Amino acid sequence: MMLKYIPLLCTAHALLAPSRRPVRPTRLPSSIGDVAPTAGATTSGTKSNTPVKTLEFLYPAAAAATTVAWTACACAALGTHPRLDLPPLHTRLTIAQALVPLPVLWATCQSLASAAGVGWSRLESATYRRLNLGLATASTWLAAAVWFAPSFTGATTVTYAPPLRLAATAAHLATAVIAKCAWAKSSPGVSPVRVLKGVAGSALGLAPPGGTALGDPDASESKVVAPTLLTAAFGAWTLVALAAPFPVATLPLALGRRLSRAAGAHSLLATVAAYCYKDAVERDRDGASTFKTLKKGLVGLGALYLLLLAAKLAFDDWSQYPAAASRLILTALSVATFGLAAGL
Repeated sequence: MMLKYIPLLCTAHALLAPSRRPVRPTRLPSSIGDVAPTAGATTSGTKSNTPVKTLEFLYPAAAAATTVAWTACACAALGTHPRLDLPPLHTRLTIAQALVPLPVLWATCQSLASAAGVGWSRLESATYRRLNLGLATASTWLAAAVWFAPSFTGATTVTYAPPLRLAATAAHLATAVIAKCAWAKSSPGVSPVRVLKGVAGSALGLAPPGGTALGDPDASESKVVAPTLLTAAFGAWTLVALAAPFPVATLPLALGRRLSRAAGAHSLLATVAAYCYKDAVERDRDGASTFKTLKKGLVGLGALYLLLLAAKLAFDDWSQYPAAASRLILTALSVATFGLAAGL
């Protein structure tokens, strides 16, 4: 009699007994502000959307410290000439010219601070790793240009007063340490080989996709042409500041021997910012807040350069710029670079 209940008991046991199959946890989609996840967007560790308050404060502080240090050094280096008695107006315009690159610095630090406000999940993306590494490298360059000023100035020796030398070097090194530490924490690897591969890959990938559509100004693909040219141009000016002999190395900002090689650090940072904007245009992400900020920084850089160029042509003696006057092709390329930035 009991046999007929066996199937019923087996069914009840199957329903009530706990399953031994492991339960797979539900995977919730990550939310990273307004940034949609893309291939290769994040590469390291566990992502966190908790704001990094320390970096949120330190990036603006670094921008302010770098601005003060660079301005003070520009005034000290360009305020007087060791051999020539230059007109006061020329001196003021040259100092103002040295401040032209600052909008890119501000845009970079503002973008990084905004990313820190989201958390490491944002800072781990390729854009912010590039910006951190660019800021760290440029700040290290600026620190070396202050501490070893005579080596950067050629025949015209610039030696900063000890208090300024110490304070400016410390400010630039502090910025470099902040950016370097953030980059190291957000990157899956920090070896020099990895950095070289990234730089080489970025250079090789500079040519934009789009084919024949790039030649049509009305095509959406042609939007990437200007930021691509700008990246290449600022990269070239960075190499000029590093390796070209004087007086060619005084271009594109025409700061003379006293500050031109130091200003190459700003060309480097502008190269990184332009590349990040180019990459965003290719991914149709240039409408995001970070890339709008970087674009404003580049446009501000170009607009200030053109404004000061107009002031020099109107009020200054062009004979005071022998390098620019004797190398008209390079001078024209300088103007074209900043004009392209202003027109982004």
